[in-house]
Amino acid sequence: MNNHKKITGLLPTREAPAPHELVFPLLQHTGTPALPIINVGDAVKVGQLIAKASGNVSANIHSSVSGLVTAIDLAPFSSGIEVMSIRIENDHKYYKVPMATHTRPIKETPKEFLLQRIEDAGIVGLGGKMIPTHIKLRPNKPIAELVINGAECEPYLSADHRVMVEMTKAVFTGIEVAMRILEPQTVFIGIEDHMIDAMITMRNYALKYKNVKVIPLPSIYPQGAERVLVRELTQKRVRRSPLEAGVIALNVSTCAAIGQAVTNGMPLISRVITLSGTQLEKSYNYRVRLGTPIKTLLPELSADRASKLGDLRILMGGPMMGLAQHSLDVPIIKGTTGVLVLEHTVYETQMCIRCGRCIDYCPVFVMPIMAAQQGIQASECMECGLCSYHCPSRIPLVEKIRLNKIKQQMRQQPQ
Repeated sequence: MNNHKKITGLLPTREAPAPHELVFPLLQHTGTPALPIINVGDAVKVGQLIAKASGNVSANIHSSVSGLVTAIDLAPFSSGIEVMSIRIENDHKYYKVPMATHTRPIKETPKEFLLQRIEDAGIVGLGGKMIPTHIKLRPNKPIAELVINGAECEPYLSADHRVMVEMTKAVFTGIEVAMRILEPQTVFIGIEDHMIDAMITMRNYALKYKNVKVIPLPSIYPQGAERVLVRELTQKRVRRSPLEAGVIALNVSTCAAIGQAVTNGMPLISRVITLSGTQLEKSYNYRVRLGTPIKTLLPELSADRASKLGDLRILMGGPMMGLAQHSLDVPIIKGTTGVLVLEHTVYETQMCIRCGRCIDYCPVFVMPIMAAQQGIQASECMECGLCSYHCPSRIPLVEKIRLNKIKQQMRQQPQ
């Protein structure tokens, strides 16, 4: 795993090329899709609210460029379906809406003001789960520990690594905001031990805070999974959510977005991702404007290599938990941690031989074969992919578990 990360781990973040047209799906978060508040033909600016949160669980969406709204229609999405999206033609002038800065010390700022800033900015979990952060920071019970996830365990990905090195002040401002809101007794920052520069930088900055501890962790997948990380740092075992044990976990990139939103009024309009893989000549850590189609980042795969796309596996996310993409028109969204281009390998599935390896490797003590076949414990699976990876019969266990989760959710919905 470390060899994969060495490709990009020490590469400084670069600005990604800006596309001529951007696509903003209305579902870039867990919960209900946002509602458009602009119309086709409207002019928009950088940072302008274009879709407002709707329902109890949702998040605002802002434009990452200035230009004209050309359509509000169905567009390809990372999950393989089409969702309602806002298309904006980039005028490449990048006119910005006024941003409201905040200079008052965080510890003297009212909690509701901070929560409203986070909600207005449309911040969600940037580690991939995309839970609206303002909801996560309103727990229904006291919080004893705040866990900050810097354990970027997926092979190839190094976006969080670069955020810790290059945006340390913003990360700690976000941590300070979360501390002010939650008032935890202890803050743990978990960082995998191969990120030596990030460890040094974060530890030096943490010296300013008496109850913040930076903990090195073994570089073992899936160390960065929320429940695994909480268990490693707090010794508390949770079955579904860390909140059960009075713990809340935030990703370091989420903290950086919180820090920028509170101090500069900057909504979530861009993020750092990793572009890598065995089938790319060059790899990058990119700061990408949300709404940028994958094809803008992979120009070598369009045109002359388009006929060879069937031989490639393009993943949104890491190789273990990422989703294979069916179209280069799919845009980068808030939860995109990376884009990987790998060789496409097809395995033949065999019957289960009852070896039990999937159970042995499950980090949250689920019985994957039972979850896949009968739905037992399916809701407790975190979809890390270790069971599928180690299955000698090549059974797509995670895919089957995901389908069972969907079936269970549909049964719970009122008719």
